[in-house]
Amino acid sequence: DPETEERGHAAVKAIHDAIDARLEDIDPKSDLSLLGVMLNAGLPMESIYANICLSISGGQNEPNASLKTHSPESSRNR
Repeated sequence: DPETEERGHAAVKAIHDAIDARLEDIDPKSDLSLLGVMLNAGLPMESIYANICLSISGGQNEPNASLKTHSPESSRNR
């Protein structure tokens, strides 16, 4: 669906823009955020963009999966 794809591209651009805006204020030597650590490690910006996008998309799914995997009910069913 072209409309859905366009919204996805717009979301990725918004993430990249937010990262770029943060670059002006961050001190990679002392900032322990995901962005700071990757900058301090010397990762190329394309890798940083991709890893932060992946982190965000994984973060949106993980709480639900975590609740299902680590609930008391699931522990009893192992």
